[in-house]
Amino acid sequence: MRPRRWSPHCLISKANPALLRTGTYYVAETDGALLAAGGWTPMSIPGHASIRHVVTDDRHLRRGIGRALLDHALGTAQLAGIRHLECKSTFTAVPFYRALGFTELGAIEVTLAPGITFPAVLMERAIAR
Repeated sequence: MRPRRWSPHCLISKANPALLRTGTYYVAETDGALLAAGGWTPMSIPGHASIRHVVTDDRHLRRGIGRALLDHALGTAQLAGIRHLECKSTFTAVPFYRALGFTELGAIEVTLAPGITFPAVLMERAIAR
């Protein structure tokens, strides 16, 4: 058996089961198949939240599923009194978030594990009252 090559994608491609217990993390499914997931969690600053682990099954990209899921998350965040959102986007997801009204603040590195970082882009957007 060949040894598997390790990749940082092993860490970012695994969903955090605790997110499902937050009540602000959502899934899109059809006929029992999971199509997309994502949501938000409050930050320590009142009225601020972070977009969390948004993903769409690669067989269902560019069909509006991720956008519908994020639109739902934005609506629930607004109802909960959230007025400012931030996200740590992969470079490939920047156009997706930009289309949803997020603006880029700059390049960052996300720590995945001690000594392991992943390049990302910090983005933000306001939610209208």
